[in-house]
Amino acid sequence: MNLVKSTLIFMIILFFSQAWSYSPWVPGKDKFYAQLGGSMINPYEQLFVGGESPRELPRLMKDYTIQAYGVYGLNSKFALLASIPYKIVSAGEVNEQNNIPTEEGRLSSLGNIEFGARYNFIYSVILFTGQLKIEAPTGTYDEVTGLRTGYDAWSIEPSVSVGKSINWFYTFLSAGINYKTNDYSTSAKINFEAGYKFFKRLTLTGVLNFNLSFRNGDVVLPIENINTGLYTNDQEYYAYGLKLIWDITKHFGINTGFYGAFDGNNVAYAPSLNGGAYIKF
Repeated sequence: MNLVKSTLIFMIILFFSQAWSYSPWVPGKDKFYAQLGGSMINPYEQLFVGGESPRELPRLMKDYTIQAYGVYGLNSKFALLASIPYKIVSAGEVNEQNNIPTEEGRLSSLGNIEFGARYNFIYSVILFTGQLKIEAPTGTYDEVTGLRTGYDAWSIEPSVSVGKSINWFYTFLSAGINYKTNDYSTSAKINFEAGYKFFKRLTLTGVLNFNLSFRNGDVVLPIENINTGLYTNDQEYYAYGLKLIWDITKHFGINTGFYGAFDGNNVAYAPSLNGGAYIKF
């Protein structure tokens, strides 16, 4: 494998690709999938609060992510994966519904970089795969504005996934546990995805993502950070989404979609819009 291919594996391409970040599929020996894209939540002024009325934030918030994601197959069963997010977050105009004083500002920095491995245990009528991801505390925090681009903690996330594809249809279900350091709560993650390809090159996909906090952490965060709601403790979401994937060629394609939420806790009370481009060889 030459230097150019190595660079592509770990430096090209998106958080939006749930189908690869939690799926049971492995690319195959010396094959890779990589995606570059972004998401935005723009603007919002409320947070979900666990089934209660939304909480008003002191200022209008904007949250943008540009992310590179890649999976490389060492052999037919084992693959390495990596994700590099770049965050742009801001606190803008004062929210008239909230009189708590906070500072206006903007912060651009790396988010939490992820790396990990995936191993396919069963490849038969169904696929059964195990995965381990580690997340590094590579985000930045601004004390004046309370803006944050990632959790101030290491995390380790073991998970398993089961899936199947038949002709033009595929589906998978994954479940895992995310453990964080620095007294953040542990959480359980469940992801379901199903997609159908039509017109030979277009795939419409439905997604359900659940993140459930065990509420067993007692990290103490600055009030400025609480007032922005960015990467705070006990964050939860019960999210749904739709994606449209266009395979322009056998090696290149683009996708677009959105995510919303039925409910959540300490996360934005607003949908996210997503898009990206991918390559695979």
